[in-house]
Amino acid sequence: MLSYASGCFIGFLLLKTFRRIARLDVKSRRPFGFVLCFGGFEFGNIIPTRVIMDNLIAAGKIPPTLVVLVDNVDAKSEQGGYASTIQFLADELLPQLRKQYNLTAEPDKAVIAGTSRRGLVAAIVGFRRPEIFGGVLSMSGAFFWRPGKDAEYEWLAAQFAANPTRRPKLYLTVGLLETVVTPGNAGHYMLATNRHLRNVLQAKGYRFKMTEFYGGHEDSNWQGGFADGLIYLLGRKDYRSTQ
Repeated sequence: MLSYASGCFIGFLLLKTFRRIARLDVKSRRPFGFVLCFGGFEFGNIIPTRVIMDNLIAAGKIPPTLVVLVDNVDAKSEQGGYASTIQFLADELLPQLRKQYNLTAEPDKAVIAGTSRRGLVAAIVGFRRPEIFGGVLSMSGAFFWRPGKDAEYEWLAAQFAANPTRRPKLYLTVGLLETVVTPGNAGHYMLATNRHLRNVLQAKGYRFKMTEFYGGHEDSNWQGGFADGLIYLLGRKDYRSTQ
């Protein structure tokens, strides 16, 4: 039985997608790359993940890739800087999945993705465990976050600046209308904090790409970023985007 270290695991779904278009054999001897998405309902029902993956694979823009959907991020995990989430993924979920599916152990073929707060957590996981997840796909990441009331806002940007030897490859996307100030972000709104992180990544020499779209904090605006991010992070050389 899989469980978060904090005692709560909602569940996961492995999509046996790609049907006839990709002709993907999940029992193949050749290890598959994979994309782990926080927000199982969102990526399973709102964002057309199956269609996007089918089309990218059929067009040869990314290699055959498995998708793992984790229903949500355990809220209790925030108290420890999401350490229990990281432990769950690395020590429980992936070892269990590898017993059933031939998942790659190459970090540059493993992407962790999410939107909003889940996009933040995806980036934290990639920062903490780049030897597992070499690619981070964050859509409108909530990078204003701080691990406690006594900590400074935009904690993760400071961590990337202070620890430049940690080298995940990142794709960030954010909306030009994401300028809402809330009590939670205290003025550190989405557009500004994503741009700040971009500046840090650029100054420290990280491999990354950031795009901005004309829209707000909505699933309909993240579909294109999800596809473009996968091409940038997993794309074959003749299709790979350049920064």
